[in-house]
Amino acid sequence: MLRTHLQLFIIAGFLAISCEKDPAEQNRHILNDDILLISVQQNHTKYLEFKYDSLNRLVHSDRYYDDTTFSRTTYGYDSKNRLSSRNYDGYIETFEYN
Repeated sequence: MLRTHLQLFIIAGFLAISCEKDPAEQNRHILNDDILLISVQQNHTKYLEFKYDSLNRLVHSDRYYDDTTFSRTTYGYDSKNRLSSRNYDGYIETFEYN
């Protein structure tokens, strides 16, 4: 997951990023004021999009290459809410903790 965040920070240096609350959050009681990044645009075109579950864990991210082509990365979590898997481009990474 660190690599994912690092890539996002590198991308942020070259793109305009807008952070906003997920519109779906308006219908759910929120105990804190966390702001979730839901999309990144490049030249007014969607470039990255992020989806979260009810625990605000990143479930998947989509990278758009044009209006119809994108690749999806999905994330899985263990019973302690730790990242346990990442699936992308036909690859599966699994993470184990001591």
